[in-house]
Order: sequence, then C-alpha cells, then structure tokens
Amino acid sequence: MRIGDAMTPHVHKAPDSSHSMKPGFRKAILRLHFIALTAAVANALFKAFTTYSLGRNIEFGVEMLTAISGLTLFVMFLNPFKKINLYFSVYAIAALLLMAGLLIRGMFWGVVLSVLLFLVLPDDTEIESDGIVISTAFQGLMASCCTYQVKERKLLLFEKDHGTWDMQAEGPVDFKHVTIHSAEDEIKITYSTHSAPGVIQTKTFKKQ
Repeated sequence: MRIGDAMTPHVHKAPDSSHSMKPGFRKAILRLHFIALTAAVANALFKAFTTYSLGRNIEFGVEMLTAISGLTLFVMFLNPFKKINLYFSVYAIAALLLMAGLLIRGMFWGVVLSVLLFLVLPDDTEIESDGIVISTAFQGLMASCCTYQVKERKLLLFEKDHGTWDMQAEGPVDFKHVTIHSAEDEIKITYSTHSAPGVIQTKTFKKQ
C-alpha cells in the first residue's frame, strides 16, 4: 500500500433517499387511491339503489381524493410508462377538459364543464335545521328552477334521502322564512315563496 493511498480519506456516498423513498411513496399513494375509489364506487351504488349515502362534504372529499391521487399517479407512472397508466390517463384527460372548459368560452365547453362539475360538486345547502338538510343540486347549464332535495343526517357521516321537493309551479322558496320540524315518522316544512311572500304553506314528507 502506498503512503498516499493510506492518507487519502475514503468518502462513502449516502444512498439517494429520494430515489429509495419514491417506490414506497408511490405504493402508498396507489393504495390510498384505490381505497378512495372503492369508497366512491360503493357510495354511488348505495346512492343509486338505497336512500342512504355519505354526507355531502364527505362524499366530495372522497371524490376529490380519488381524482387528485389519480392525477398524481399518472405523473408518477410516466417514467417508466406502465400499462396501469392507461387507467390513470382518465384523470389527466378530465383535468385537461376542466381547464379547457374554464379558459375557453362557448356552448360546447360550457356543457363539458357542467358535466365534469356535476360529477364532483356537492349539493348547495339552502337550509339545515333539526337534522334535516334541504339542498339544490348543481346542474350547470341544465339547471331548472326550484327543485330541492330533502335529506336527514345520520350518524354524522351519512345522509338519508327523503325525496325531491318540486316547486317549479310555485316558484323559489324564501328560505329566510322556512321552519323545519322533524318528528319520528314525518318531516314538516313551513314555508313561503318569493312570488307569494304573505302565504304560509306546509309540506310534509313521510319518513320510511
């Protein structure tokens, strides 16, 4: 051994933590995505075939988590490209359509934007009282006046749908003068409309 070699310090390079963490991080995001996707699909099925579903804000959070994690995984699987990215490209295409709809004016892009937002935006709450929520669904360009949804909160996380309240013939409800009473077997709503502010009316929904 030469003297120069003995006196030269050996420097050991630390492993690239970002490279070693990337597979584990990607796996965690992948697991999170499919958990959120499963919850979103299960909620959609319950909503379609029963009167129960997740609460609006929780449903919106699950859908946004699914979309954001899907878009993130699309970027992460680009290099190297894998077949699973064909699935994640759906989220990238949806994001591009959303941006185009926001930036480009016109009937076509307005319809595209309305459809995309309709899939994820929660209902707009008009009033909440005595555990009962009356809301209006986002419909974009397809919006029609005066159709409301009546739901009841259940166990903090869920909602039970008690039906649609159609007020198209009478006009929009003045929710500043609405009172709600929820009994064991029915929901009684006392209200007036903007077109007839002095007329007090009552609407009753039977609980199933």
